[in-house]
Order: sequence, then C-alpha cells, then structure tokens
Amino acid sequence: MSPARQARFWLIGLVVLGFVLFVLRGVLLPFVAGMAIAYLLDPVVDRIEKVVPRTLATLIVIGGAVVLFGTAVVLLVPLLQAQIGDFVSRAPAYGAALRDVAESWLAAVAAWLPPEEAERLKASAGAQLSAFLQGGGSFVQQAIARGLALANLLSLLFITPIVAFYLLRDWDRITARLETLLPRHHTDEIKVQLLAIDRKLAGFVRGQATVSAILGVYYAVGLSLAGLQFGVVIGLGAGIVSFIPYLGSISGFV
Repeated sequence: MSPARQARFWLIGLVVLGFVLFVLRGVLLPFVAGMAIAYLLDPVVDRIEKVVPRTLATLIVIGGAVVLFGTAVVLLVPLLQAQIGDFVSRAPAYGAALRDVAESWLAAVAAWLPPEEAERLKASAGAQLSAFLQGGGSFVQQAIARGLALANLLSLLFITPIVAFYLLRDWDRITARLETLLPRHHTDEIKVQLLAIDRKLAGFVRGQATVSAILGVYYAVGLSLAGLQFGVVIGLGAGIVSFIPYLGSISGFV
C-alpha cells in the first residue's frame, strides 16, 4: 500500500471512529472509566501474576479497589453531603461578607481620588462584584448538581468494575492483538515510541494521582483539626485539584 493510500485509510478510520464516539458519547463513560482503571492497575496485576494466575490476580486487585472505594464512600459521603449542604446554605452570607470587605477597600482607595472618579469606581466595581458573585453561585450549584447526578449513575458504579476486570484479565492478549495490526515495516519504531509514551504518561498520571490523594487527606485532616468550617470539603477539593500544579494550593487558600 502506497503512503498516500495509507494516509487516506487512517484518515477515514479516524473520522469514522470520531463519529461513532460522538454518537455513543452518552453511554461511553463507564467503559472509558474501566479502560482508565485497567491501564493504571495493569502493573499491579502483572506483579501479582508472578505468584498466582492472571484471573485470580485481576480479581484480587479489582476486589481490593472496590473495597477501598466502598469504604471511602461509606465514610466520606455522609460527611461531604452535610458539609456541602451547609456550605451552599451559607454561601449568600459569605458573598455579603466578601462584598463588605471589597466595599471597605474601595472606600479606602476612593479617598485618594476625585469625587467623580470615586463614584464611577464604586459603581463599576459594585456591578462587577455582583455579577461575579451571582456567576460563582450558579456555577457552584451546577457543579454540585452535576457531581451528585454523576455519583447517582448506577451504570458507572456497576459496569465500570466489570469492564475493568475483563480488560485487566485480557490486557496482554489485547495488546498482542493490537500489535499484529501495526504496519509491518514500522512495527519496531512504533513500539519504541508507544513504550516511551506509556512510560511518560503512566509515570505522570500515577505520580500526580498519588500526590493528589496524599495532599487531599493531609489538607482535610489538617484543616479539620485546625477547626476550619468545611475543612474536609476544602481539603479534599484542594487535593483533587492539585492534579494541576499550584492550582490546588491556590484554590484551597482562596
């Protein structure tokens, strides 16, 4: 096959794949989550497979992950639900307090300006602050509503572990089968590049996930012991957002 025909083949294949993913986007979430879990846990299964058969190793890893996740849900969901509900109910008071602080700062700045400029600054800043508070409140409410709706998807909770189990069990067979589909003349080069991508991507994802989990627990425990209201919610949220460097600590501080 000539290079031009190869390019057309892969281009058409990508277009068809994109169309299929777009049509099935509403039901793909459990399968995508299962693929991600299988990709992340495959090294663990490979190590356990040295001692026990692959199927049993997969069952041990998936069972352990389900137990850990279920324990976290049982322990954290009631606390998070209570703190999030309390935070939403107090959000208007926090907004009013923030507006008072901003107005005091504006008054201090306006004292150094001419009267006309001061009034113009107060009007403009007041309008911007009100729009920001209204937008922030609606964003928080929508985010919470979507998060709770996502948590209530039974398909995500039941289908994802099954998908992850079967993918983990047959991971080596799947990768071997995909390898046979690679162009024969470029197989070695493609394998070298994919291995480099896998090492970089897996190292980044696993490392950042570990850091985020540690920081989330550290922030939640530390802020709760310090007596901060909503310490668990703020701490876990800042830890999760720490997947993006510096954003977690900055958002948690704010």
